[in-house]
Amino acid sequence: MTARIRTKLLRRASSVLATAGLLLARPVYAEPSASQKAAAESLFQAAVQLLAEGKANEACSKFEGSQQLEPAIGTMLRLADCYETLGKTASAWATFEQARSAAASQNRPERETIARERAQRLEARLSKLQIRVTREVAGLKVSLNGVDVPKASWDLAVPVDPGAQRVVASAPGHHEFENVVEVPSGPASVAFDVPALTPAPQEPAARPAPSSALSLATNATPQPAQSPERSSPLRTVGFVSGGLGLVALGVGGFFGVQAYQKNQDSLAQCRKGDPNSCSAEGTALRDDARSAGTRATIAMIAGGVLVGAGITLLVVAPTSRETQAAGPRLRQVSVGPGMLQLTGEL
Repeated sequence: MTARIRTKLLRRASSVLATAGLLLARPVYAEPSASQKAAAESLFQAAVQLLAEGKANEACSKFEGSQQLEPAIGTMLRLADCYETLGKTASAWATFEQARSAAASQNRPERETIARERAQRLEARLSKLQIRVTREVAGLKVSLNGVDVPKASWDLAVPVDPGAQRVVASAPGHHEFENVVEVPSGPASVAFDVPALTPAPQEPAARPAPSSALSLATNATPQPAQSPERSSPLRTVGFVSGGLGLVALGVGGFFGVQAYQKNQDSLAQCRKGDPNSCSAEGTALRDDARSAGTRATIAMIAGGVLVGAGITLLVVAPTSRETQAAGPRLRQVSVGPGMLQLTGEL
């Protein structure tokens, strides 16, 4: 394999590296707002200061935040340099390659040259991991440090940062496999074989109940269903009686007002000083007033009796539990003016 072909494969592999911090490729961003630009610049300046103080770890985080807010070639170059300071050779190499590609697309030849030269120097020091699948099963997924590894990269040695690499393989109906692979500082290449996954036991089907259990269930004495609680008939009659009484009181009040009004109207048809000497119309009004007064009296008396009876029934009626145990059987209710009659068995 020529060096040119090998370089192309490495560059293609960088797009599918499975380490979370290896690639910083971003989707196409909208133009950042003024506040985002200000925040990105503040993060960039803080990162430069931290790097000068030897705090590379904190500096890299600041550079990453600045790049997220406002992607820029200069920020990518500083971030790649920060990764190289930390010994993250694969992350640095991939970021320099990304900066080179961005510079070429933006026609920035000076920065493209810088990024290319730095990436070429790192390429000779890369640590690589080759994940090989010994036996593929349906739905197999392989991840590296929590990131899915595309199937096209399973047998390809791809650059990774030196250190512990967590490999996980999983598939439906199989036990998950997990292992940590130690990759030394480069130049180095490590191959790791993912073993065949162990099938997981199937859930046993539910067994039918034994015949003895079925027999017991068949011969079991059925429990009587609990009947819903019922209200006492006396309470029902009490509510009905009270309601009718209130209606009767209202009717009595209406007739009372009518009697008063007709009596007042009759006075205009009678001689002053002699209220019993009235015209024919006044006499008729006086008679209507007497009739309305009689109706009002009857309705008020009936209403009072019905309301009183209703209150009495509500007070003496048994509770719902007592009714359920031994409730009265009410057969007939008779309600009339001044009279309430209940017929039944208590």
